[in-house]
Amino acid sequence: MIMEDEALPPVSKTTRTVTILTIVISLVLLAVGIGTRLAAETERAAEREAEVAAQRERALLPREVVVTLTEPIQYEFTFPITGTLDPIRETELSFNAGGRLDHIDVSLGEKVTAGQTIARLDRRSISAYGRLATAGVQASQAQLELAQDRLARTERLHAAGAASDADLHAAQQQLSLAQAQHAQASAQGRITSTDSSNHILRAPFDGTITRVPSGTGSVVGPGQPLFRLEDLSSLILRSGVTERALAHIQIGDKVEIENPPVVGVVIALARSLDPMTRRAPIEIAVDNPDGKLVGHALVRGDVRTGRSVPALRVPATAIRGDRSVLIVNAQNEIEARPVEAIFEEDGTAVVLGGLSPSERVVVRPSADLLEGTVVSVDSQSPGVAERK
Repeated sequence: MIMEDEALPPVSKTTRTVTILTIVISLVLLAVGIGTRLAAETERAAEREAEVAAQRERALLPREVVVTLTEPIQYEFTFPITGTLDPIRETELSFNAGGRLDHIDVSLGEKVTAGQTIARLDRRSISAYGRLATAGVQASQAQLELAQDRLARTERLHAAGAASDADLHAAQQQLSLAQAQHAQASAQGRITSTDSSNHILRAPFDGTITRVPSGTGSVVGPGQPLFRLEDLSSLILRSGVTERALAHIQIGDKVEIENPPVVGVVIALARSLDPMTRRAPIEIAVDNPDGKLVGHALVRGDVRTGRSVPALRVPATAIRGDRSVLIVNAQNEIEARPVEAIFEEDGTAVVLGGLSPSERVVVRPSADLLEGTVVSVDSQSPGVAERK
């Protein structure tokens, strides 16, 4: 500790000078730092003001958009189609009479001609069916005679007041029932007659056997489907087309089918839409002389009308979700136009209505590009700028 009566050591002149210089230098450095910071802040403020001014200047300039001129073309209506190739004629084959299947004269896939024997029944079993049918006819005849006799007696009693109206009506109904049963038994008797035509099954037309029974010996009934015969010399493509296609397709239009490549012709078209699918039925005849086409196969093709109309081609990207395009008018303002467009596989769209030739169409319209906006135009080649 320093005692009160002790004197402080004297400070030298050099020490005081160093201290003063240190303080002065610190103040100078502080002033320089403050000045540098103020200068930097001033510079940044100036840059911000310049950027704001530039943004204001850009906002006053027209927005730049890329446009393309509509390309006039002659468009041929072509519509894709998908459907099944059904045989021009097909049927299930069955015997008119029941009996035991005795012999099969054809094999699966065999081509037959009209009148050719397909199969035969055992005539002995047919005879048994015939006798049974004859007995049924005789029984129904007896029931018919009884009903006729009862009605005659009831009519006499009713005339004498001994039978009610209800009794007379019941007798009349029984006679009607007996007549119907007799007619049915007689028809069955004719079907199961022992005539040779009933035990031999013949092809009704030229075609290919596409189904046969597994073997002989089984008992079959009259009308039971056993064989299937299909005429594959010509096929019918059955499908449906949209309402827009319906307005352009005509009877006689060519249809190019893929895999294998063949050409068909539209032979039938109903101008009515299915309530469920909203498509109109169409039939296309396809010749198959060499048998390369497969019956009931699913195929694809294109209906080519051969008729063309004036149209315009634009990039597909120009068509907005609401089926409209944006154009730039003579005043460089944006206008919206609803259009009827067909999209092509090459990345373009064919416009059938809503645009005029040589109009400037915005290639890629953005959602914030509104009608009435003044724009600056950057042009591209007509109609092809956005093709793949």
